[in-house]
Amino acid sequence: MRIEKIFIIAIVFISGYTSVKADTIPFWSIKYNQKILKELNANSEIPEIIINKGKILARDTITISYLKDVICRDCITSLKIKDKQGKTVRVINGKGTLQPFSFKVTDLQVLGMKNLSDYFDLYYSEDKRYEIYLIRIRIR
Repeated sequence: MRIEKIFIIAIVFISGYTSVKADTIPFWSIKYNQKILKELNANSEIPEIIINKGKILARDTITISYLKDVICRDCITSLKIKDKQGKTVRVINGKGTLQPFSFKVTDLQVLGMKNLSDYFDLYYSEDKRYEIYLIRIRIR
């Protein structure tokens, strides 16, 4: 009887332990003029943000914050903006993983006219080792 109780407790403990998911996956937020539009993580389906070009003001800004469990204060981070052909049309560099990236929405409009692109894919990179797809922004 005692061995059966120990066995059952062990099974419950092991099954509970294996079903716990890690809570240290990277996540990022996308803000439009300091208002959060999306909060995503590595398990999220990557949505598309649609911006109505008729409502864009000169002061409108998009800010992207990318956070993960390991903080790096000296690494080189970057936000790459690619057009619909996959060509990198702008790179915003930063230092450290706690620094958010910001750019004017009107900059996307200008890039769209120059590159004949109605949408842009944004990627995060750290020390140029990898690119993580963050979001698609479409201007209509």
